[in-house]
Amino acid sequence: MFSIELLQAINDWQATGIGKNKTQIAERIIQYSKELPEKFKRLNSKCYRQLVDILEH
Repeated sequence: MFSIELLQAINDWQATGIGKNKTQIAERIIQYSKELPEKFKRLNSKCYRQLVDILEH
């Protein structure tokens, strides 16, 4: 269901810091997710990503 291109773009988004590259990655995610069912594009609740400080471990 999920193309390798979409999965790679999502991975790149999560692995990349802030910068102009984020805009390019976001454009790729939009491009590769156009054919996904609508239920994968909308959330009714908030979604958070937890970040762990590498120095804590």
